[in-house]
Amino acid sequence: MIYKADLEQVIDWTKEHSEYCSKIWSVDFDFEKYDSEVQTFYIRDLQINGREELQFRHLFELEEKIQSKFGKRYRVGIIYEEIPPE
Repeated sequence: MIYKADLEQVIDWTKEHSEYCSKIWSVDFDFEKYDSEVQTFYIRDLQINGREELQFRHLFELEEKIQSKFGKRYRVGIIYEEIPPE
């Protein structure tokens, strides 16, 4: 179970990781929501023109950090403004 303090910690981790990734891969994202039914933290791709599209490879370290604290069943998902082309 994720408590409010835990959720705030994940939001802080997401902000820190977003700043890190913005410098390395030119991606921009932010925490969107937590869905307790599927135990997933959703991250929104901000899709700023001229920047890369967010991919799971960008979130690998964040997901590892979340799983080390809360357990392997917790995942990170991506929400796009538009459906990305395949």
